[in-house]
Amino acid sequence: MGAAQKLSIALTEELARDVEAAVASGDYSTASEVVRDALRAWERERGDRAATARRLRQLWDEGLASGEPQPMPEDWAGDIIRRGHPHPKFSPSRGFVRRVRTAPRLLDEGAGPEGA
Repeated sequence: MGAAQKLSIALTEELARDVEAAVASGDYSTASEVVRDALRAWERERGDRAATARRLRQLWDEGLASGEPQPMPEDWAGDIIRRGHPHPKFSPSRGFVRRVRTAPRLLDEGAGPEGA
């Protein structure tokens, strides 16, 4: 870290309480640590947003360069489903299925999943 520079900032009452609570919880030693950590997180988020925006621009440009739009087949969603890989938890007849795991010990004692 470079040389520290003192700044005076004004916070809303709610933010000030949040900073004080973070220090009181022991997560941080000082209010300055809370603010520094928040600024680092903000910088990471800005970088992530910028990377996402660059990727979206790239995909947009690729889409524009791919040629003229093609008409969609009437059953385009069904076509995608037929050609795609089935979702491991999706059943066409029952929708999404929740798989229940049971402990072998319970099965040995004669209890089924409903007894777990």
